[in-house]
Amino acid sequence: TMGGLAARVHQLPERPRGIQDCENLLSVRSTLTIAQSLRETGTSSARRFLHLIELLTPEVENSSLPTGLIHGDLFPDNTIFREDNLIAVLDWEEACIDHYLFDLAMAMHGFCYIDEEWCPDLARNFLAGYETGRSLEPDERESLPLFLRWTPLAMAGWHLRRHSITPDRRQAGRIHQLLQRAETIFDCEY
Repeated sequence: TMGGLAARVHQLPERPRGIQDCENLLSVRSTLTIAQSLRETGTSSARRFLHLIELLTPEVENSSLPTGLIHGDLFPDNTIFREDNLIAVLDWEEACIDHYLFDLAMAMHGFCYIDEEWCPDLARNFLAGYETGRSLEPDERESLPLFLRWTPLAMAGWHLRRHSITPDRRQAGRIHQLLQRAETIFDCEY
C-alpha cells in the first residue's frame, strides 16, 4: 500500500548517503516566509491563506514530533503503477529531514481524495498500511488533523507565490482547491 511505502521511507536511516542538509520547501519556516511576502497582496485567496496561517502557525511551530527522512512530495503524479502494483516512486528532489507527519499528511492529500472528495475508507486504509510499518506515536495521532490542514495550506502558499509572479488560471483553481481542503479537512473522518 502507499501508506506502507511511506512508513518504509520513514524507517530509512535519518541521513542516508547523498542527502544534504536542505529545508523542506513547504516547511513551517518556508511557508511563513511566503506568508510574509504575500501580506501586501490584496487577493481573496491571499487573505484566506493569511487567516489560516495565523490560526495554525502557533500549533505547528510548537510541535516536537519525530523527524527523519521524508520524500516531501509523495503524490500520485510521482508514482508509477502497473495494473495495481507500485513499480516506482519518482521525484526525490524534495527529500529532506522533517516531521514524518508532514509527509504522511501530504501523501494522504494525494491518495485519499477522489474528484476533490475526501474518502474516509481510503484514509483509513492508508493509515492502516502506514501503521503496518511504523506506528504513530500518541502525539502524532493527536496532531494528524493539524498536519492534514497545514499541508494543503503550505502547498497553497507555494502556488500563491508563483501565481503572484506569473498569474495563471489553472494555478488559481489549484489554490482555491487547496485552501478549501485546509478549511474543511478537520471535519473529515479517517
